[in-house]
Amino acid sequence: GVGGGGDGDDDGDGGDAASTDAAARRCVTVCAEQSRVPCKRSVGCLVWDSSLVLAKYLERLVRRGELDLRELRVLELGCGVGVGGMAAALLGARHTTFTDIFEG
Repeated sequence: GVGGGGDGDDDGDGGDAASTDAAARRCVTVCAEQSRVPCKRSVGCLVWDSSLVLAKYLERLVRRGELDLRELRVLELGCGVGVGGMAAALLGARHTTFTDIFEG
């Protein structure tokens, strides 16, 4: 999984515009097991339009202050390449877990 952190300002104020910018610059480390399946046979290797829509929707909610991911644990089921989960992690989710299965 990918671990996110707090807002980065540690002043207990719940965040501000500077913390939103810090979340946007968050560095994420992804550890993945090498696939045993050639990507051409797997839908899990595609970036689905819906994952991009989800990522932009999450970004919009966070930037408007309508969603605070900092204290949330995110589980992405059937993540494929993980665009939605990576967006949640970059936007400040405390912890993000990615899951998918072998389709063979």
